Amino acid sequence: MEFFRLIDFVFYIVITLFLSSIIFPTPFSDIGTVRYRTIPWMTFTLIIINSLVFIFWQAFDLYQGSQTCDPVTFEGCERINSYIATIYTYGLRGTYINPGGSVGAFVSITSMFMHSDFWHVLGNMIFLWTFGRRVEDACGGGRFLLYYLVAGMVANIGSILFEPSHMALPGIGASGAIAGVMGAYLLLFPGARVVAFWGIGSVFRVPVVIVLRLFGQTSAAIRWVIGGLFGALIGWVAGSVFVSLLALEIFGGSVLEFLTSNIPLVIAGGVLLGALAFGFALGQEPEKDAPIWRWTVRIPAGLFLIFFVAREFVPSINVIQGTQELVGVNNLAHLAGFLAAIAIFFYVRKDLLTRYFAGRAV
Repeated sequence: MEFFRLIDFVFYIVITLFLSSIIFPTPFSDIGTVRYRTIPWMTFTLIIINSLVFIFWQAFDLYQGSQTCDPVTFEGCERINSYIATIYTYGLRGTYINPGGSVGAFVSITSMFMHSDFWHVLGNMIFLWTFGRRVEDACGGGRFLLYYLVAGMVANIGSILFEPSHMALPGIGASGAIAGVMGAYLLLFPGARVVAFWGIGSVFRVPVVIVLRLFGQTSAAIRWVIGGLFGALIGWVAGSVFVSLLALEIFGGSVLEFLTSNIPLVIAGGVLLGALAFGFALGQEPEKDAPIWRWTVRIPAGLFLIFFVAREFVPSINVIQGTQELVGVNNLAHLAGFLAAIAIFFYVRKDLLTRYFAGRAV
């Protein structure tokens, strides 16, 4: 019976991840080969530590407390109060950092191994696995761990230094450190691809495969033209909707008035996006024996990571300017961690560094 419950739980997770990835992709695996053939022990270790910290230190108080606590009378709230106290004690707060005491350095480490709920830790660990494996291979396990911690501390401290109100609310999560890993991945492997759940991508992949089967033997230039024309037709509607959703995702509700008052511009953007997307997809070398339908798609990691940093940029600027409070998702920490990737060159293997600046494959 317990086995079937486990299968049901895993199935529920997969379906939830797919449904949450209908509009925007959720990458879950890198498909590139590692040069040094190392097993990513440190990535595994970080995933295990983050998971165990949540399961054995936070989850029981959170979920047991949520069931027993009466929100009206506040009876039976001991567990949930313990959960909140733990976050306030070991989470990152500006009141810890600003005085310059040693506790600030302590919580900048502890906070990056804590998470708010199951989906928070699961999402972070999926991204850590997707982008951490090849970055660890490029660095080696020990240097990768050091870089991960440094990126996490830069993300945490950066969010405090540039957040003007210095709120006492605690921040937790590994996403700042993982954003640093993602930034390092973009610098080291800009042309790589990742496998992702993406509902829209799976749907539009079907005509791409069909056209490739029909015109796969033609030149890449001809396939680019065919894809561009086909994508422009689809982009008239679907591309316009996607451009609108993309703008809302990056800029928030403030861009809604601009979109509704500039519909021709939105349509033009959708047509251009469709033409470029389908032209690029059809211009690639045909994948032999590719099935027409696939639940996952392979997407350029660089485009996804650029979208990620663009989505974090606008809210971060709003927080720095004081027009938006730092509550909920800490976009500023994500951006600071991502920008910490410039330091990755101090941690990669020497021969890889030489090849990188010589313009050779890493």
